[in-house]
Amino acid sequence: MPSLLISAVSRHLDHDAGSTSDDPDRLLDLVDVLDVLPDPRRRQGRRYRLGPILALCTIAVLPGATTLAAIALHAAYLPDEVRHRLGLRAAPRATTLGRLLAGL
Repeated sequence: MPSLLISAVSRHLDHDAGSTSDDPDRLLDLVDVLDVLPDPRRRQGRRYRLGPILALCTIAVLPGATTLAAIALHAAYLPDEVRHRLGLRAAPRATTLGRLLAGL
Protein backbone atom coordinates (compact mmCIF):
# COMPACT_ATOMS: atom_id res chain seq x y z
CA MET A 1 0.00 0.00 0.00
CA PRO A 2 2.68 2.60 0.79
CA SER A 3 4.20 2.15 -2.67
CA LEU A 4 0.82 2.93 -4.25
CA LEU A 5 0.55 6.09 -2.15
CA ILE A 6 4.09 7.13 -3.04
CA SER A 7 3.47 6.60 -6.76
CA ALA A 8 0.24 8.63 -6.58
CA VAL A 9 1.99 11.49 -4.83
CA SER A 10 4.93 11.37 -7.24
CA ARG A 11 2.53 11.76 -10.17
CA HIS A 12 1.39 15.02 -8.59
CA LEU A 13 4.99 16.22 -8.36
CA ASP A 14 5.38 15.78 -12.11
CA HIS A 15 2.75 18.49 -12.72
CA ASP A 16 3.01 22.20 -12.14
CA ALA A 17 0.68 23.37 -9.38
CA GLY A 18 -1.26 25.59 -11.75
CA SER A 19 -1.43 23.27 -14.73
CA THR A 20 -4.21 20.92 -15.70
CA SER A 21 -3.90 17.63 -17.48
CA ASP A 22 -5.78 16.66 -20.64
CA ASP A 23 -6.16 13.16 -19.15
CA PRO A 24 -8.59 13.29 -16.19
CA ASP A 25 -7.48 9.81 -15.07
CA ARG A 26 -4.08 11.26 -14.16
CA LEU A 27 -5.55 13.83 -11.83
CA LEU A 28 -5.93 12.51 -8.30
CA ASP A 29 -7.66 14.24 -5.44
CA LEU A 30 -6.33 14.26 -1.91
CA VAL A 31 -9.26 12.01 -1.01
CA ASP A 32 -8.19 9.42 -3.58
CA VAL A 33 -4.61 9.45 -2.35
CA LEU A 34 -5.67 9.04 1.29
CA ASP A 35 -8.27 6.39 0.47
CA VAL A 36 -5.55 3.86 -0.37
CA LEU A 37 -4.38 3.79 3.25
CA PRO A 38 -5.52 0.71 5.17
CA ASP A 39 -8.61 1.40 7.25
CA PRO A 40 -8.33 -0.03 10.79
CA ARG A 41 -12.12 -0.05 11.30
CA ARG A 42 -14.46 -2.97 10.74
CA ARG A 43 -16.63 -2.69 7.64
CA GLN A 44 -19.83 -2.96 9.64
CA GLY A 45 -21.05 0.37 10.92
CA ARG A 46 -18.75 2.57 8.83
CA ARG A 47 -20.53 5.78 7.99
CA TYR A 48 -17.60 7.55 6.30
CA ARG A 49 -14.77 6.36 4.09
CA LEU A 50 -11.26 6.88 5.45
CA GLY A 51 -10.00 9.13 2.64
CA PRO A 52 -12.68 11.83 2.99
CA ILE A 53 -12.27 11.98 6.77
CA LEU A 54 -8.48 12.30 6.56
CA ALA A 55 -8.79 14.92 3.79
CA LEU A 56 -11.28 16.83 5.94
CA CYS A 57 -8.87 16.74 8.89
CA THR A 58 -6.06 17.93 6.63
CA ILE A 59 -7.96 20.90 5.23
CA ALA A 60 -9.09 21.85 8.74
CA VAL A 61 -5.65 21.59 10.34
CA LEU A 62 -3.82 23.53 7.63
CA PRO A 63 -5.56 26.84 8.48
CA GLY A 64 -5.12 26.28 12.21
CA ALA A 65 -7.60 23.80 13.72
CA THR A 66 -5.81 22.16 16.66
CA THR A 67 -8.56 20.15 18.38
CA LEU A 68 -11.15 17.59 17.35
CA ALA A 69 -13.86 20.11 18.18
CA ALA A 70 -12.23 22.70 15.90
CA ILE A 71 -12.01 20.17 13.05
CA ALA A 72 -15.68 19.23 13.54
CA LEU A 73 -16.64 22.91 13.60
CA HIS A 74 -14.65 23.50 10.42
CA ALA A 75 -16.49 20.57 8.81
CA ALA A 76 -19.87 21.90 9.92
CA TYR A 77 -19.25 25.24 8.23
CA LEU A 78 -17.86 23.86 4.98
CA PRO A 79 -20.00 24.77 1.98
CA ASP A 80 -22.10 21.86 0.72
CA GLU A 81 -20.17 21.95 -2.55
CA VAL A 82 -16.86 21.33 -0.75
CA ARG A 83 -18.32 18.62 1.47
CA HIS A 84 -19.76 16.92 -1.62
CA ARG A 85 -16.38 17.17 -3.38
CA LEU A 86 -14.81 15.44 -0.38
CA GLY A 87 -17.41 12.69 -0.61
CA LEU A 88 -19.14 13.46 2.68
CA ARG A 89 -22.94 13.54 3.01
CA ALA A 90 -22.77 15.32 6.36
CA ALA A 91 -20.17 16.75 8.71
CA PRO A 92 -18.80 14.11 11.11
CA ARG A 93 -18.91 14.82 14.83
CA ALA A 94 -15.82 15.29 16.97
CA THR A 95 -16.40 11.90 18.64
CA THR A 96 -16.37 10.18 15.24
CA LEU A 97 -13.13 11.93 14.33
CA GLY A 98 -11.60 11.05 17.70
CA ARG A 99 -12.43 7.34 17.42
CA LEU A 100 -11.07 7.14 13.89
CA LEU A 101 -7.86 9.04 14.60
CA ALA A 102 -7.27 7.05 17.80
CA GLY A 103 -7.60 3.85 15.76
CA LEU A 104 -4.99 5.04 13.31
